[in-house]
Amino acid sequence: MVADLVQSFNAMSMELQEAQAMQTRYESNRKELIAGISHDLKTPITSIMGYVDGMQEGIADTPDKMNHYLDIIKSNAKYTNQLIDDLFLFSKMDINQMTYERVEVPVHEYFSDIFEEKKLELEDRGAKLIYDCDVDDMLAIHLDPKMIYRVISDLLNNAIKYNDKTVTEIRCLISLAYNNPLTLRIDIADNGQGIAEEQIHAIFDTFYRADAARNKDVGGTGLGLSIAKRIVEAHGGKIWAHSQVGQGSIFSFTLTDEQQRELA
Repeated sequence: MVADLVQSFNAMSMELQEAQAMQTRYESNRKELIAGISHDLKTPITSIMGYVDGMQEGIADTPDKMNHYLDIIKSNAKYTNQLIDDLFLFSKMDINQMTYERVEVPVHEYFSDIFEEKKLELEDRGAKLIYDCDVDDMLAIHLDPKMIYRVISDLLNNAIKYNDKTVTEIRCLISLAYNNPLTLRIDIADNGQGIAEEQIHAIFDTFYRADAARNKDVGGTGLGLSIAKRIVEAHGGKIWAHSQVGQGSIFSFTLTDEQQRELA
């Protein structure tokens, strides 16, 4: 009887310690998030204020200068709006208030439409997109179309933005990982400069950027890959990356049809 009581007490003590450790990590992550938000919002807002002051003081004294100032203000306002949108989405995920609208989509048609759209966009940025959908033409999967579109967009943009314009080719492959439950695998490979081994483990962290200076000029808010990870995990999948400096990177993720899992 006493032994059972001691065992129960020890188990409760362990659970309490784990809960306290989780709370500590949660608070640490929240403080890091607030610090990142403050940093990333201050830069564009300061820039906007500076250029508005310049316009009011008459420094932009020609139409060309005025247009140049307005372009910079618009760019910074757009970046700030993107950061706020990403932050709002991330916050909903963080407190488990995110609702996913899963529908059944034909795999070939859905991914082909995305990659055809992105193909034109990437060509304008100097990169060739090659994709292959190696699954049955009739295969369908349940997912949130808008959210998975965002994941693919973030991964493709990531390949371009953080590779110092070295990426000239991106290859995308859709394949079947498992049959039951139905699980797709998506691989996105680039021929860019690659990611250092000591950085690869951190790329999905909140506000992480490979550039230590956190320069917004490369685009993005530093939340993209972290949001992508949460979306993929909400779809029963995993996301990971392999990279070698000088030889490019491969970002991979899986999507599991949770509705088929329930029926299995």
